[in-house]
Amino acid sequence: MATSPGVSFVVPVYNKAPYLKDVLAAIRDQVGDFEREYIFIDDGSTDGSIELIQELTLNWANVIIHRQENHGSAHATNQGIARASMSFVKFVDADDLLGVHAQGMLLEALRGNEKACLAYGAEIHYQPGEPLPDLTAVTQPGECRVISEPLWPALRNSMFNPTQFLARTDALRRAGGCDERIVHSQEYSLTLRLARLGDFISIAAPVAYRPATVP
Repeated sequence: MATSPGVSFVVPVYNKAPYLKDVLAAIRDQVGDFEREYIFIDDGSTDGSIELIQELTLNWANVIIHRQENHGSAHATNQGIARASMSFVKFVDADDLLGVHAQGMLLEALRGNEKACLAYGAEIHYQPGEPLPDLTAVTQPGECRVISEPLWPALRNSMFNPTQFLARTDALRRAGGCDERIVHSQEYSLTLRLARLGDFISIAAPVAYRPATVP
């Protein structure tokens, strides 16, 4: 599949209705001069998530909503990758928030290094029920670090969750996507596969805001 310059936001969803209004608002408000599309993979939700996504994205351009029976997060993520038509994929867990400058910072870091297949930033946890963090506060990436031969650090620890990283679409496809035999922690198998293809770039700035506890 040919890709266009820009970013495909890929959001696998399974029973995340309480979080979707804020999650989608943060995606919608991303700052930056880049083409974008939005891909939502509903993995058999039963809580009205799909209807809420349809309602909240009614006036958005370039939206793809795919509904399927429950197959797990790895399969849902791969379905999103398969549908991406942009040069970069920004994954977002359906209960995480993106800082509004997150995509722009990651894209700038990745565009500056053709040997790198992905860029990732830090994360901050917040307490559900308390006021949401200020998603506009962080505007600069801080220290930018290239991780050459990242397979060893990736094997030692999970380096990031999906909302923390941006990847090149062609690298995701060359890697074969997530290993669907691993139903949970889909980003770990994907990280290991990508680590064999190129450098990783780490920026110091937080890009993802995650609830400290999720039912």
